[in-house]
Formats: sequence, C-alpha cells, structure tokens
Amino acid sequence: MSIPSIVILNQIKLLLSPRLRQFWGERVFEKLTGEIMGLFWSNSDRILVPDLPPPYTISEHNIWDCDVTSRKVEYVGFVVPLNNIHVDDMTKVANEVGLVRSKPIVFIHISGPKQTRLSLLSTIIESAKSMPQIQWIASEGRPDGSTSPVRMAPNILYYEWCPIKDELFALSDLVIIRGGHTVISQAIMYGKPIITIPIQNHGEQLGNSEKVEKLKIGIKLDPNNIQKEQIVAAVNTALGTNQYTDNSQRLKSIADKFNGIDKISEIIRQYV
Repeated sequence: MSIPSIVILNQIKLLLSPRLRQFWGERVFEKLTGEIMGLFWSNSDRILVPDLPPPYTISEHNIWDCDVTSRKVEYVGFVVPLNNIHVDDMTKVANEVGLVRSKPIVFIHISGPKQTRLSLLSTIIESAKSMPQIQWIASEGRPDGSTSPVRMAPNILYYEWCPIKDELFALSDLVIIRGGHTVISQAIMYGKPIITIPIQNHGEQLGNSEKVEKLKIGIKLDPNNIQKEQIVAAVNTALGTNQYTDNSQRLKSIADKFNGIDKISEIIRQYV
C-alpha cells in the first residue's frame, strides 16, 4: 500500500512583480511556470491551503488559476494561533501603556527589510504626529530589540520588539501592516480593519493586499514613494466610516467557522 502524501501551502505558484506582469509575454511565462509547479504539487494526494475558501481566499493570486491542482485543493482555514485575550488582559495592557479606550487606537506592525522598514516607520510616525486625536503604537519588529516602549510624542508609543502584540491587535481600531499572509490572517481573526503597505515589487504581498481591498476590509497603499498625506488620508477614511470595521467583523465570523490547525491535525490522523 502506498503512503498518502499531503502538502500544506498557501503558494502554489510564484508571482512576478507588477512591473513585469504588465507585459503579455511575462504573464504567459507566469502562467506556464505556475502550471509546471502545480504538476509537482499535484503528485500529492491532498493539497491543504491554510486560507479561507472562495470567494474569501486571501492568497487567491497564488492559489487560483492553476488547472492541474484545482481539484485537489482543500481550504482548511487560517493556522494563526491566537491567544485568548480576555477583557481583563486588555484592560491591564491599556492601563500599563496609558491607552484611553474611548479614543481611537492604531497599531503599526511593520516587518520586512531593515532599510525600507525603518524608512516606512519614520513616514508613518510623522503622519501620526499630525493626528493627535489618535493613539498610536508602533512595533519595529526587531527580534533583538528592546521590549520597553519609548514615547515619541504624547500620542505615540514605539517598540523595537513588542511583547504585547496580541493584546494590541485586540485593543486596536485599525492596524497598519505589510502584506504578508500571516499578519493579514491575524488581523482578520481579530476582526480589525487594515491598511496594507506591501513590500515593493513583492508579488505575493501585493496580491494579498489587493484582496484586502477587494473584500473591503481595508485599504492598500502603494509602497512606491509613499507620502505622509497618503497615510493620513487612508487612516481618516478607514476610521471615518463603519464600512471597513463592519466588513472585517463579518469576515471574522466566517473565519471563526474554521480551525486550520485542528483540521490539519484531523486529516493527518486519518492516515496514522
């Protein structure tokens, strides 16, 4: 008896940068390479995708439109482990860092290459200074950085490495992130509207960010030469209407019906 094979992935094919995808030949090349990679994955008995089923799939650009794998793909839901954040936990953190729950809270969680990360954080913080009515918490995401926050302005806290990330996701009214699948999944599981600023020419992040806009759970900003005014306008739009929060809450209710970790464990146990 042959041993069944299972693969778990949210990227069946590689995406070219948008600069290249505007050309017909490059789009054909991307499609062909996707089918070739799909042939490899299709040798598996089951392809488990840690994402929501259509039409809610965040990584649709990496998964859809691959003919050889389409009949084997199974959507199991996100596999982002979430801590159970209780009201008491949120109150404790809010008190510790001096947050006023009645005022808007924006959590800035930026990753990526150091050069672009620090430049982007600097631009966002300059934007935050012009919006004192909003409380801002920024995380640089530096693993070896200090876990003690620095107050950069009366309304801005800055962490080199944030040890209370989950609590801040739960407390925030809006999150500003890159376009990685994991952090978008986490924002959805907390039901938070999103502003994405994907890494420049990063096909996967750009595709994920486009889906965020398509689902109307957030706003995608172009990472090329991003300016303070664009960030201010996006934040005001995201916080100034209930549309994004309502849509994020609805998508959370759909995501809550899936438990990717449990589902994958259940499937694997079928073959043990």
